[in-house]
Amino acid sequence: MTAQSFAYAIDRAANHKLESPAARFITNPDGVNIVGANAVNQGFGKHVRGVKVRGNRLIIHLVRPFGAFLSIISMPFFQATSTKLPLTHEVTSPYPSAGRTSSRATTSAS
Repeated sequence: MTAQSFAYAIDRAANHKLESPAARFITNPDGVNIVGANAVNQGFGKHVRGVKVRGNRLIIHLVRPFGAFLSIISMPFFQATSTKLPLTHEVTSPYPSAGRTSSRATTSAS
């Protein structure tokens, strides 16, 4: 588990093609709004530009401060995720992550 694993989970949650319900939690103009997450969610890129990895540090830049940020970013959607998972489609079989074991993916594309 590395900082990159968490950054990848955020990229994946924001990805336009994945259509994850998690995207609304990090693109909320009245709540947690990570810089660049909305652009990725609209299909203008694959990486959320407000999420940076420097060594073992994960740096997240918000459009504006939001007091409940830690409550949102600690949701299962954003747990450390294998960078081998596809960015653009749902995984329905178990996969390695740092969260609780589950037979269902935490994001979906209906």
